[in-house]
Amino acid sequence: MRGRIPVVCAFVAALVGGGGGAVRSAAPQSDAGLYWPADRSLPKFAAAEHFDVADISSLSDEQKTLFATLEGLVNRTKPRIFLLQGAPEGKTAWLDGFGVPQTAVDDPWQLIARYRDEIKGIVVNDPAVPASLNVATTLAGLDDGVVASPSLAQRLQSEDQLAVLEDLRGRFKDDLDAQTWAVQNLWPRTNHRLIVGITTREAGGFRDYPVATRAMAIWLRAGVPAERALWERMLRNMPPDSPYVGWFDRDQPSSEIPGVWFLTEHGMYDVAGNIFHNLTAFGGVPADALSAPQAAPPPEPLRPKIYVTLTVSDGDNLQYMQHRMRVLWADPARGSVPLNWTVNPIAVDCAPPLLGYYRKTATADDYLIAGPSGAGYAMVSTFPAVAYDKFAARTGEYFAETGIAVSQVHNLLRGGAQPIPAAKAAALAVGARPLGVMTFVKDRPPGVSVLAGGLVVATQVYAWSVADAERKIAAAAASWDGRSPRFVAVYLDAWHMGPTDAAAIANSLGASDEVVRADRFFQFARQANGLPPR
Repeated sequence: MRGRIPVVCAFVAALVGGGGGAVRSAAPQSDAGLYWPADRSLPKFAAAEHFDVADISSLSDEQKTLFATLEGLVNRTKPRIFLLQGAPEGKTAWLDGFGVPQTAVDDPWQLIARYRDEIKGIVVNDPAVPASLNVATTLAGLDDGVVASPSLAQRLQSEDQLAVLEDLRGRFKDDLDAQTWAVQNLWPRTNHRLIVGITTREAGGFRDYPVATRAMAIWLRAGVPAERALWERMLRNMPPDSPYVGWFDRDQPSSEIPGVWFLTEHGMYDVAGNIFHNLTAFGGVPADALSAPQAAPPPEPLRPKIYVTLTVSDGDNLQYMQHRMRVLWADPARGSVPLNWTVNPIAVDCAPPLLGYYRKTATADDYLIAGPSGAGYAMVSTFPAVAYDKFAARTGEYFAETGIAVSQVHNLLRGGAQPIPAAKAAALAVGARPLGVMTFVKDRPPGVSVLAGGLVVATQVYAWSVADAERKIAAAAASWDGRSPRFVAVYLDAWHMGPTDAAAIANSLGASDEVVRADRFFQFARQANGLPPR
């Protein structure tokens, strides 16, 4: 073993590893740059006044990791670094709209010298053990350092006189060994209000966030028993209704749906963000007030029509909002037909410019709703009741703050998509008070029902293409009697479809069909079911 790794007291390690009570670790260091009261899912950062902007898109993965961890360390106190990286929306698309003064840094290495006094040292990862990259990232956040490969560490020592805080080379025999050590020795020191899940293949990008928040950075698979056990050790110490910020291994049986099941079984929810760039910078850029609801369309009487609402969705996902959604938003067909767009309302905490941009540039036909399942990605059936009550109430608080009134809700279980249970429907109706929600139910045609608590639920159909959507809308209309309204909610897969496709679908419909925004859709649905308007 090279270097020195601090050892946590044996009794604390035993409690973390044993089957007994929860560990009450010391509170993490108070960081003046973070504002994180108890009722917020994620912290806000201090207001950014100036950015040093460096382009790292052409650098090696090792250098991207170094500068991303530097960004997290520096931005923790006040956001001052913004790193340009390859992005489909364009490197500077978001930065150009921030309104924050900036200085271009020609050589990213100048940032080391500029912020040298804020760096306490280097944590060296072991290239032979990929998981050591996350161990190093966690240590860097806890000990105010940066992560460096062995070769970069030599340069930082010789040119910048930075000391080595920890050298992880030779410490771990494999990834499981590294992650086990981290859970036993670092988890008690980290911030227990969130866990950051980040693949060891992710070099830069999101590594600023766990450093800034002093969170555990880890990559565990719920479908692998030894890794699941490690995850469960940590989740026992998490307060109910806490976020996991990250994503899941795509290899079965440990991919997205089982990962979300696992989280919600433990009273947590997912906030996908593991390829978000510069989240610590976005967190310090304010947006205009977002609390006012979007202007409602002019009132119309309820008629015997087939009301269709189209939703482009992947919006539980912060990185989708940053990248793919911004690309779709530039489609010239946007605004030609009513279209709903899913977003994550807790972006008001961690990335206000995302919500601010979409609200300010929305046309009268663009309508923002919450992605599944409210404040974060969750499967409602597997949520423990007490934790779900908190989650529903938190969702309602974010709806009030962002003006969002409609949400998607997922309940995808092993037997397929299931209805929202009555108790969870009542909790959502009371806690979030949505105008309505959209969900999937296996083998159930599209339509609207009223569940416990007066929760208005639209069962959606999923469409991968224009032709697929047209077939499913036609099937829903096949038995229509023409004397009463019918409601058809269509989910358009955001990775295959966009506004041009929505326009093609709308233009293919007949005179008895009308495409409407989700707010009008649910107001009509409420009226058709004898409920008062909202």
